[in-house]
Amino acid sequence: MNGFGAKRVAPGWGAPLPLQTGILGENTTSTDQGSGVGEQHKIVEPEATETTVDTNKVSALIEAETLPDEVRQDESDESHVPVDEVETTEQATNVSETVREVLDTFLRQQIQPSLVEISEKQAVVEASFKTVTSLTNGVSKLEQQVSVLGAGLRSLSSDVREHKATEVANLTRALAKSEKDKKSLGAQLDTTKSELVGTRNELASRRAEIDDLLVQLEELQTKVDDLESQQVQSIGSSSSAEAEKVSPTPETRQEDERRRRRRQERDRRSGDGRRRQHGSHSHHRRETPRESGVARFLGL
Repeated sequence: MNGFGAKRVAPGWGAPLPLQTGILGENTTSTDQGSGVGEQHKIVEPEATETTVDTNKVSALIEAETLPDEVRQDESDESHVPVDEVETTEQATNVSETVREVLDTFLRQQIQPSLVEISEKQAVVEASFKTVTSLTNGVSKLEQQVSVLGAGLRSLSSDVREHKATEVANLTRALAKSEKDKKSLGAQLDTTKSELVGTRNELASRRAEIDDLLVQLEELQTKVDDLESQQVQSIGSSSSAEAEKVSPTPETRQEDERRRRRRQERDRRSGDGRRRQHGSHSHHRRETPRESGVARFLGL
């Protein structure tokens, strides 16, 4: 109860909330009669909180607080109290009720939202603290894992160094052997190149001989064709009279055509033979089909 007989707890609310009226300039306590708990709380004024208290009502409250003690008498002596004192007491009671309503309004509008916000922030802080605790535990586990991995890495590095040393030694030996084999193969290659050069020169010499033989063969073939032509002419002159009377048969025409083709081929080969005599030592000359056949026949 305060000096006016009014409770400091809002009607219908639970445990009293800490508050300071900022009106009487003193701290008071309130007891929750409705909840039956009976706990007392200090009323603390929140910082930077804007109030909506009517100054006229505050002045009336201050005047009521400064009334003499004789005004506050028991109800048994009420019949002997002057009318002015009774009115003053009723006025003080009304002022107390008004102040209570103002304080309730202030509590609802200003303090209660702040308390709710504080509760929410406290819940957030607790959740953050739990998260930090969980993260700390996770960091500890990670540190343990890092320590284990570091030890494994050091062991692996040692094994790798040993393995690399062995591998480098093997590669060095293999490289030395490869260099030795390379030198040996180089010597063999030089020998083979020399042999190939000799073989190529020998082939060039034999090719020149073959060209000479081909020229001789062409000359012989020319002589044979000339003899055949002379023989045919001699036979034809002896029977020229009969040939004029008898028309040429298809066989005779085919034979004449074959002779003509052989003569043309002979003339062409004679020209090729003369050209080969002038360029028998050229290694880039292209072989004729006949030369290739003769070379295969001779085993070249």
